[in-house]
Amino acid sequence: MLIPVAGLFSISYWLFSHAEAARWQAFIRDKVGRALALGGSGALTLIAFLAVYREGAETALFFQALFAGSADVLVPLACGIAAAAKASPPDSIAPSSRNVPPVAVAPPDTTRHVTTVTLEPNQGKEIKLRMRKGARADYSWSTDHGVVNVDAHCDAVGRPSSYHGYKRGSNVGADQGTLVAAFDGNHGWFWRNRGTTPITITLVTQGTYEAVIPPR
Repeated sequence: MLIPVAGLFSISYWLFSHAEAARWQAFIRDKVGRALALGGSGALTLIAFLAVYREGAETALFFQALFAGSADVLVPLACGIAAAAKASPPDSIAPSSRNVPPVAVAPPDTTRHVTTVTLEPNQGKEIKLRMRKGARADYSWSTDHGVVNVDAHCDAVGRPSSYHGYKRGSNVGADQGTLVAAFDGNHGWFWRNRGTTPITITLVTQGTYEAVIPPR
């Protein structure tokens, strides 16, 4: 609303001030000539009065024309200004709807565990993760000293004797990677200590698996 009103006021004021300029100049020249004939303080007083009078008269003429005789010109003009303002909304309108970044999709819930197992000489143990088909588990493991043999594999649910191998290694002190479950079941690592002293293995896992099956 403020844009059409401001435009209407500025344009109307310019039109009326120029239309009345010639008449006011002739009027003021006549009055100033008389004031100079009086001389002294009387001239200054008359000039000051004319300046104030002129501003007041222009203001009165502006509002008289605005609400009376010029409605046929000013109303269409105001409507045009309002339409232009509505067609070009300012940047301050609804800033939250512009350049809104896409909502980030939250990753699936992940689980993280740190599990340790100690192997006596010639002893073998395993740690398994309960996983659904397609689930992923990032892992890393290492020994506190020495090396072990390792077999990463999985057993299908309901078929304890089933076997699916992922990786095997001999005389390994550390490893890391990602397990992707080939089917529903228990997926993990079997280590065997072929040395003569106990070895402790620390396994760190993180992923979408359901649970860690304790060492056995």
